[in-house]
This record gives sequence, C-alpha cells and structure tokens, in this order.
Amino acid sequence: MGLLDRASVLWGVAVAVVLAVVCAVVAPLLGLEPASILIGLVVGLVAAGGFLIVRVLEPTERGLKALNDGTLADDHPLQAQCRQLLADARAGRALVETLSGSADKNAISAAQVSFAADQLKLRLDRQVEETAQMAEYAGQITETVRESSEQATDAATMALQNKQVSTEGREALISAIDSVRAVHQQSG
Repeated sequence: MGLLDRASVLWGVAVAVVLAVVCAVVAPLLGLEPASILIGLVVGLVAAGGFLIVRVLEPTERGLKALNDGTLADDHPLQAQCRQLLADARAGRALVETLSGSADKNAISAAQVSFAADQLKLRLDRQVEETAQMAEYAGQITETVRESSEQATDAATMALQNKQVSTEGREALISAIDSVRAVHQQSG
C-alpha cells in the first residue's frame, strides 16, 4: 500500500465489490453461459486497469512531478516512500556544490602555480643569459691578461736586449776612451 493513499484503496475495493455483486445477480437472470462470464471477467479486468491508471498511476506521476519540483505535501505517500532517496539526493547536491567550489579553487591554484612556474622559468632563462655573458667577459679578460703577459714578456726581452746593447756600448765607449787616452798620451 506504499503508493496508494487510503481513498484509492477504498474506491478500488468498492468498485470490485459492486462489480462482483452485479455480476453475481445479473448472470443467472440473463442465463449467461461460461463464455459470458469470461467476457464479464475481461470487462472487469479492463475496468480495473482503467481504475489503476486513473486512480493510481496518474496521481503517482503527479506526485513524482511535485517531488521533483519540491512542492510535494509532507503527508503524501511518495514523501514517506522516498524519504531516504530525498535525503541522499540532498547530500549528493551538497557534495556537488562542495566539489564544484573546490574545483574552482583547485583551478585557480593550478593557474597560480603555472604562472609562478612561468615566472621562475623566465628568471632562470635570464640568469642563464647573464651567466653566459659573464663567461664571455671572463674569456675576454683572460685573453687580455694573456696578451698583457705576452707584451710584458716581450718588454722584458727587449729590456734585456737593451741592457746587453747598453753594456756592449759602454764597454765599447770605455775601450774608445782608453784608446783616445792612449793616443793622447802618446801624442803629448
């Protein structure tokens, strides 16, 4: 009796009793044969099916629509039958709202992490460029120091050669002076 309210059950019982009484009274008066009773049974089943559609299925469909809309009365039989289902649906809806909020926050956090990673990559690229430039400058400095060292070596070699030439010139000058003295002493 879960989906049937009290009025539906009472109407169904009343219609069944009335049809049973009418069939029991009318069948002997009309001299009905078993085929006639079978036809009556089929008519009764059709009437019961129509009653089921009109009094049970259609109100149930209206009740389901009201349940979906949230306008179902608290005393409606569907409300009692679907209480756990409704509670689970509310919990699911709350979970979806919570997860959608978390998903938004996660997306924002992921975007922030991506932005920070991009900024870090730019900084690292800049540092690599600056390091390469410093290495180039260090190479230039090393080349300049090597050239200066070669020039200093060349200057030291020239100074040594100049010293030797100077020493030889001095000795030649001393020898010339001695010769001039000797000539002067002989002439004089």
